[in-house]
Amino acid sequence: MGKSSFKWANPISSTSIIAGNGNSDSGADVTIGTLVQFLLGSRPAILALASRRDTFWLGLILIVSAGFVREYNRSNLILNPWLVGLPFVATVGFTLVLFPVMEIVARQRGAAGRHYWARFKVCLSMLWMTAPLAWVFILPVELLMSPDHAAIINLWLLGILAVWRMLLTSRILAVLFVPHANETMFTGTFLAIMLVTDTLYLCNFRGDRLVMMVGSDTVTPIAAFIVIQIMSVVSIAGVITWPVWFVGTLAVALWDGPRWSWTVKTLPSNRPVSNSVKLLAAASVLIWAVLLPMTQPLQQQMQNNEQALQNQAAQKTASDVSRGNSRH
Repeated sequence: MGKSSFKWANPISSTSIIAGNGNSDSGADVTIGTLVQFLLGSRPAILALASRRDTFWLGLILIVSAGFVREYNRSNLILNPWLVGLPFVATVGFTLVLFPVMEIVARQRGAAGRHYWARFKVCLSMLWMTAPLAWVFILPVELLMSPDHAAIINLWLLGILAVWRMLLTSRILAVLFVPHANETMFTGTFLAIMLVTDTLYLCNFRGDRLVMMVGSDTVTPIAAFIVIQIMSVVSIAGVITWPVWFVGTLAVALWDGPRWSWTVKTLPSNRPVSNSVKLLAAASVLIWAVLLPMTQPLQQQMQNNEQALQNQAAQKTASDVSRGNSRH
């Protein structure tokens, strides 16, 4: 395969990012159907979105909508609006760790290394575009079943979406970094993603955080115990499999196989994302102006109850200390 020439300019102010392995797939129109195909791992859809200047801002809106979905039924967003930004912070942090690993592997496989931050921006935009997967959590399972069952259902949903997002991210990076003829290198990008994910998970695991994610504040001790035990097993598996991901990623980087190269090529500025996609993204955020007034009173009441219990406990402790001092 011939050597690719790279030319990268600002992806917002210019219509040309990369002249890589030219690919007509990126010429497809970006519609809601394209977004669905993207979430299913379609190569033309991935290239179409990666080639658009609007994708960065579209993904930013979608990741904010995921923050609302994540917190609307378990947090008081009136007092803690910053919680909506947690998915944004998490994806930026994850990409800051993942992308350098991918760059090291890609350069070892012959990819050019210029314009790092421009490629980083495309990669981050692509990860933000996976945010609609989180929309499934808008289902109020806590209101439809008992807290224990809701916690288990949420745990299953978290697991399924985690696997889906991992495979989709591997596919996205394989399309971005690996030429069309070598798409089987999906395995290489998967190993790198698993290495980064496993490392971050083991460094930051706390069972109580997961309990907060899978259930409301009414989750019972039994359900919390089950969730923590399951995640403890996952943590042990992470420790055991970490060397596999590390050695596998190292082998992919050092393997004298097909060359990797950045495959994205932009389109003229007169090929923007369709208005239907923009409206969908805007609606995914604006709809919370209607939904939050219906859900937040319950969260505020729960927080008030929790605060009252904490105050009672503090008063009891102070009373016990006072009685103990009076005896002496």
